Parts: sequence; C-alpha cells; structure tokens
Amino acid sequence: MIGAGPIYTYVDCVMGKNMVWLGADSDALGNGKDDDWHMRFNINVGYYF
Repeated sequence: MIGAGPIYTYVDCVMGKNMVWLGADSDALGNGKDDDWHMRFNINVGYYF
C-alpha cells in the first residue's frame, strides 16, 4: 500500500494454477485442462474523504 494524503494505491501480483478467476479454462472447483501458471498484476487507486 502506498498512501499520499487521502489517495491510497494498493499493488499486488498473484500467480497460480487452475484458479477460477485467474486461469481461462477452469471450473468452479479449480479443475481445468490448463495446467500452466498464470499471473495477474493489480493496481487499485482510491480517494478516501
């Protein structure tokens, strides 16, 4: 987390296999044909007043 006054920025990097929200070919239980690693880089900027 990076903060500057009322502005906050959250940065994270997620890596995994057979994740529903990360891989393109997985079901609700994480089962899928795609056995490769996938990565997602997130940046969230918020203004809190």
